[in-house]
Amino acid sequence: MASVSAMIGALYAGHLLSLGRRKTLWITVGIIALYGVMTQYMNYWMILGSRFVFGFASGIKTVGVNRYIEEFVPLAIYPIASATNGLIGQLGTFLALFSAVVLPSDKIPKEL
Repeated sequence: MASVSAMIGALYAGHLLSLGRRKTLWITVGIIALYGVMTQYMNYWMILGSRFVFGFASGIKTVGVNRYIEEFVPLAIYPIASATNGLIGQLGTFLALFSAVVLPSDKIPKEL
């Protein structure tokens, strides 16, 4: 669900970028805040909906952050900055998944 909505968000990001890069990123922050509120209600439909909302925001963020970097980073160091952004994003995803493996099982809530 999150992957499909990320694709939809990336496609929609072009329309949002016409408002400006900064406004696009603030809209993305608002959508992610909505995701945070939605995750507080633990039922199947809310989890499914919140994953769609987060995927949509991630798709917008993926396009918006790269355009923001392209605008403010000097052209001479843009290839390094863009690659570093991708690397840090993947590293963060890996660490989030790895923390689920490392956490002791008694710390994981039973209702999940």
